[in-house]
Amino acid sequence: MPTYLPIEVTPIIRASHSNLLQLRWAKQGVVADFIIPENNQDALRVQFLRTEMIRIIEEMPISTESEETPNDGLIAEHFAYEVQGASFWNQQSEAFKVVYQKAKHYRFITGFYCLDVIASNEPIFTVVPTSAFPS
Repeated sequence: MPTYLPIEVTPIIRASHSNLLQLRWAKQGVVADFIIPENNQDALRVQFLRTEMIRIIEEMPISTESEETPNDGLIAEHFAYEVQGASFWNQQSEAFKVVYQKAKHYRFITGFYCLDVIASNEPIFTVVPTSAFPS
């Protein structure tokens, strides 16, 4: 059974009203930009300086993964979590877990997609103007 540890993010994002705007690799990490509901001028940037693995998946397949229910600590409309004991982490090889001992599993939930990240460092949150994004 997975345990969700909420990560407090400012500004507060109502998960069902957000979505992933863009995702890109940056050196050894990943940068993901998310819609801030009711704010068309800015986006929430989530950056990992070192990323080992990611997946983007709709919420429906996550809810049907055998180990994923019940979900301890999951809060309605909450956006960011550290997750312990979820299928995505459990399915990784023992060799992967030995090599990346400091890595943790993070999940970002929106109304459309979930972003899972296994990373060796904590996420960095910043607000960026959407005017900087390509059209």
